[in-house]
This record gives sequence, structure tokens and C-alpha cells, in this order.
Amino acid sequence: METKNKRFFHRIASGQTLARYQKKPIRFITLTTSDKAKNKDISRDVGVLVKRIRRKQPKFEYCKVNTNEGNGVIHMLYKGKYISKSWLSYNWNKIHNSYIVDIQKCYNDKSIASYLINQYLSNQRCTYTRMSYSNKWIFKGAVQTWKAILNSVKQQCYYNPVQEKFYFKKQEITFQEIMQTALQKWNNLLYHLSYSQTKLTDYG
Repeated sequence: METKNKRFFHRIASGQTLARYQKKPIRFITLTTSDKAKNKDISRDVGVLVKRIRRKQPKFEYCKVNTNEGNGVIHMLYKGKYISKSWLSYNWNKIHNSYIVDIQKCYNDKSIASYLINQYLSNQRCTYTRMSYSNKWIFKGAVQTWKAILNSVKQQCYYNPVQEKFYFKKQEITFQEIMQTALQKWNNLLYHLSYSQTKLTDYG
């Protein structure tokens, strides 16, 4: 997996992990663009839609992927209550002149992140892709915090540039093991963060 896709996978999966700890369901939305709307700014219009959703669900948090499929498509994971397909279609048509949408509940595991990466972010048919997410999909400052955790684990190890190997307490350690240790610390942080936020059953 390329470095960029590894970053994308980490951001998507971290939000999923936090949602599991918060006991919030994950759902998958697809928003399309009709021929009438092909010259409209889909990112701006998604922003308008999110504002409308947040009037119903103030704690609506999401991670989305923009692709150039057709006239432009948004694939969005979100955590929170169910949104009816009819409401979503009506509002998306009002905002973006496009009524074809889809929404479904997902089984919240790593396969979702892998699916998004392989199907959209690594797919050669999509020449333009971009991923973004709301502040509380994970938490504000999450990227910097993750980098700090990873660096702190690395600093406990010694890297021999001649042998191109890492050592921890004179024992050889692989970079994969370093990542696993950092991810354990990261997931522990997400677990404790979930308790510092609102009630676990509060879906907004």
C-alpha cells in the first residue's frame, strides 16, 4: 500500500475505531451528480447538505471521498442516526439538482477502510480522488498526535543504518512491530477519549 493510501486508511479506520468505542453505528452514503449539475461545485453543495443534516443531528461526523466517477460522486462514511433515503434524495436534489443517492448501514470493521482505498483511492478509473473528514470524525489535532505517538515509539529504538535494522533493548525489531506498538497506544487513546466525550448512547 502506498504511503498516501496508508495515511488515508489510518484516518478512515481511526474514525471507525472511535465510533465502535462510542457504540455509534457507521453508515455509508453515496451522492451522485446529474448532467444538469455537472458544472456545480459538489464540495460546496455537500457542505450545505451537512449543515442541513446537523440541524437534525448536531453531532453528525463524517469522512468523505470525492471521485470523478460520472459527473462527480461523493462517498461518505458517517456515524450517527439513520437518515431516510427519501429525505436525503429530496434535499440533495434541492441543493445539487441530483436525486440519485444511496444510504446503508455498514458492519463496522477494517474491510470498510480497505474497500474505500481499493475501490476509489487506488482505482485507476478514478483519475481524481480526495479524502477529507470533519473535526470530530477522530478529534481535532489527531494527525499531529498520531505522529507524536509514532515518533515516541521510534525514539525508544535504535536504527542501524549499515544493517538497515531496528533494535529495541539490543533485540532486533521490525518496523511492523514498531507500528503495531504505536497503534496499540493510539487505540488506547481513542478508547479513553470516547469516555471523555458525551454519553456512549448519545447519537446527537
